[in-house]
Amino acid sequence: TELACTLELAAQLRHDTGLDVIAELTDRVPAAELLMQALGAAQQRFDAMPDAERGFPPVEALTALGELIIQVIGMAARTFDLPLLEAMPSLAPLTALSPALAVVQENLETSLQLLSGRSHSAVEPFLEIARRLDEPDGAGLGRTHRMHMRAAVLWAAGIAEAELSRPSALKRADAIEGNPLFVVSAFQLRALSAL
Repeated sequence: TELACTLELAAQLRHDTGLDVIAELTDRVPAAELLMQALGAAQQRFDAMPDAERGFPPVEALTALGELIIQVIGMAARTFDLPLLEAMPSLAPLTALSPALAVVQENLETSLQLLSGRSHSAVEPFLEIARRLDEPDGAGLGRTHRMHMRAAVLWAAGIAEAELSRPSALKRADAIEGNPLFVVSAFQLRALSAL
């Protein structure tokens, strides 16, 4: 199934990025050295594996894991699948490497708040992510990922605002309706706001 494949890929990418090594070394290595040691160990492990048994090289795995989490946030948010979102590995130990990983991690944490019923805690962080994506560097994301993630976090902020009966939810619908992938989401947000 798609779910089983998604979870299997997340586990493989957790391994390939060295997140498993970080977990092993956390209590044994000084914090200032942890990330570099773990990434070095992950690269050595990759290099030592026979070609047929290799996953992604660590640097490619970082990108792939970030992209997977972005996709899973979208899947989980549309279906209110909290367990799926909770199954994703945290990127927190890796956020120092890239602003893109940091914004994906913030989106993951805020989406967990929303799906856990803490709408009031999710609005401002979602709006902060949108502001971060609007900065000149786009949080290190490519144009397409930035554009769709921005619409997604504004939609999520609007859902939370609608649940809290805030009229600002309609502003979020206005902001996302220009993105072809979010036209229906804007309509649904307006309908939810009217309830």
